[in-house]
Amino acid sequence: VMAGNVLIGYKGKADKVTIPDSVTSIGDYAFKGCESLTSVTIPDSVTSIGDYAFYECTSLTSVTIPDSVTSVGDYAFDGCDTLNEVIYYSTEESFKKINMSAYTRSKLTPLVKYEAKTPPISTVSDPYTSKPQESTNDTTENSTQNSSESAVLSRSSDTIGNTVQNNSDNYGVLIVVIIVILAAVLIAGIIVAVVLVNKKKKTTPSQQQRRQ
Repeated sequence: VMAGNVLIGYKGKADKVTIPDSVTSIGDYAFKGCESLTSVTIPDSVTSIGDYAFYECTSLTSVTIPDSVTSVGDYAFDGCDTLNEVIYYSTEESFKKINMSAYTRSKLTPLVKYEAKTPPISTVSDPYTSKPQESTNDTTENSTQNSSESAVLSRSSDTIGNTVQNNSDNYGVLIVVIIVILAAVLIAGIIVAVVLVNKKKKTTPSQQQRRQ
């Protein structure tokens, strides 16, 4: 139950509650007698906790308080006999500056664990918050795929280049062979021609002598 930005009452039965960041103050008796409550997380929008705010929350074991809280009301956690952990998101020096009664301070101080981080703001999951991670995964997968494709293309280019070079070498050898064969045929032709000419010269005088 809200009155402006002040949480004045809680009627739920949840065991773990994260107060929304629209709340700036927890009113007096807001969670009084919530026996099912075991854990409460207070956002950094809250600056004050009212008197008897968690009075007789008999199952409450853990409370998370941000450094934005400047005052805790009288008997705010009175009757919380199972409370064994108070997580405070700041330093011990900052906790000492919170305005609270000596009784409340003596009850909370031995339970405080100091953490240097921001407490969670809401238990409601945002379907859009997971998208950046999915995008990152997709980007990583795409980068890996592109790298694999580049490697394949590189190997293909090398293979094609080697094939072209091998073919060029084969063509060179073939051309040399053809030239040698043509040269041999040409030489053989010249030799045959020379032989025929010499033979003709030898036979021609004999025929003339016969005619005489």
